[in-house]
Amino acid sequence: GQSHFSLEQMESLQLDTQSRFHQLGLHWVAKHVRSPNALTQKWLSWDGDATTDTVSFTQAEWLSHKILKILIARVRLQLLPEAQQDLLYAWRVGQALTIGGLTMPDALSVFGIQVSDLADQLLAAVQAQTLVDYKEENLWQAQHPLAGVIPVLGRFFLLPKAPQVGNRWVVRAESTKFGPSMRMIWDLFEPSKSVWSFPVGQSGHVRSRHFADFQPGWTKGKYYPVFTDKGQIIK
Repeated sequence: GQSHFSLEQMESLQLDTQSRFHQLGLHWVAKHVRSPNALTQKWLSWDGDATTDTVSFTQAEWLSHKILKILIARVRLQLLPEAQQDLLYAWRVGQALTIGGLTMPDALSVFGIQVSDLADQLLAAVQAQTLVDYKEENLWQAQHPLAGVIPVLGRFFLLPKAPQVGNRWVVRAESTKFGPSMRMIWDLFEPSKSVWSFPVGQSGHVRSRHFADFQPGWTKGKYYPVFTDKGQIIK
């Protein structure tokens, strides 16, 4: 293994948007449909990275929910009495169920599902959808608590709803109202080279120049020095 990682490598790691889970879903459908087309060929060549193809990532995100719903529906139908058909499912382990269903030999037959039938159904379903590009649907909306709440004055706290390519299943965790409060890379050998970034700014005061000064850089994956040339923490 590698013993030393550069600042650039650590930045790349923190901003990683590649999802093997989303890639698995699209590749599985593309490999098992009876009639491949231009879309399935595109899916087969996709590397699972949201930044390289947000449209495919959007389709993969939608399909992941569709696959899980189909599997859970079969479980309810075959294993639960009619009175418990609406029993809620713990979605936090849904990804494991989906991965197992798509990768383990004959796993889908347990649900009474034929592989090609499911692949054809999923391809037809996604082609029938008009999906909003993921980065546009996943707009940053973690506004100041006073934004839009106080009449007239509340609008001064409102900030742009920037597009985001991160996801809860990738290292760059980003959702509309949830995500990391800071990114930092601390250089233990040369602390003066340490960098960080914030979703908005370092001040909650709307008239401060630091209220939202980090937001444009955060969206672009930009980092800033922690220290000034004089060794002081930048404020």
